[in-house]
Amino acid sequence: GDCKDMSSIITQMLKMCGIEAYYTWIGTRDIPYKYSDVALPIVDNHMISVARIEGKWYFIDGTASNALIDMPPHHIQGKEALVAISRDEYKILTVPVAASGASTLVDSTFIKLTDQGITGSQQVNYNGYFATDVWDELLYKNDRNRQEFVKRKMGKGSNKFILGKYDISENKDAGNARITADFEIPGYGKKVGDEYYLNLNLEKVFEGQLIDTAKRKIPKSIEYLFTIEQNHILEIPDGYTVSYKPDDLLVDNAWYRVEIKYTTGQKQLIATQRITSKSLFIDPADFVKWNKDLPAIQSHYKEQVVLEKHKK
Repeated sequence: GDCKDMSSIITQMLKMCGIEAYYTWIGTRDIPYKYSDVALPIVDNHMISVARIEGKWYFIDGTASNALIDMPPHHIQGKEALVAISRDEYKILTVPVAASGASTLVDSTFIKLTDQGITGSQQVNYNGYFATDVWDELLYKNDRNRQEFVKRKMGKGSNKFILGKYDISENKDAGNARITADFEIPGYGKKVGDEYYLNLNLEKVFEGQLIDTAKRKIPKSIEYLFTIEQNHILEIPDGYTVSYKPDDLLVDNAWYRVEIKYTTGQKQLIATQRITSKSLFIDPADFVKWNKDLPAIQSHYKEQVVLEKHKK
């Protein structure tokens, strides 16, 4: 059935279990109105069930089969919900917005230099909405389609990316998913004489975020608040040392925080990129401010590290 059928069944099942539950009308984030703006049915285009357990309200969307009980689907975050308490009583509740720390993606990529390019392995851990997105994508995929999904999800560096062995782990009880994969990228990096040149920003997460202020006149919407951490860990070949690594970068404004830093360890050079989103909407009046810090990030994405062979 549709959302009305699903919410009706869920509400009745909850009541049969002795749980306080109600039919609820709501508008998805595609609709910009509140009930205080327009007291008409055009405010909502969706229906869910709302339950109250030990004094806490839970927003249960039957159309989101992989939604976490304490994280309403991101398409209804921040929206007003019209809860039918009885024939004569209703409540208007606001669906909470999950904090950026509730949806995390942590990518650890280990890289080795070869004569043909680079090889390596990845482990990416998904939590919160990142995890539910993975579950939704995998729901009806066969083995071939799952492989295509993993290649698209894990691909980085260049379009020459070659996916090797991979594994997918889904832990819905814990609210997370994990993908591990081996890979190689022929032709990535450059060796000139006794030096290697390599861009460790294999995945430029914040690329393409510039807003065209001449064309866009409506707010920019972000699906959900998130935190992304990427660690690209380069194994320094025997006989080589790091002769150049870029300066660290920190951009922190009202809408996002982007931090890129490079650290050296024993036989390793680690490039860490950490991005935190802060707002679900960027109003047109703020487009110029949103764009202001992006050139510095794009410039930093072009930086390369240099490894130099020991001189005898």
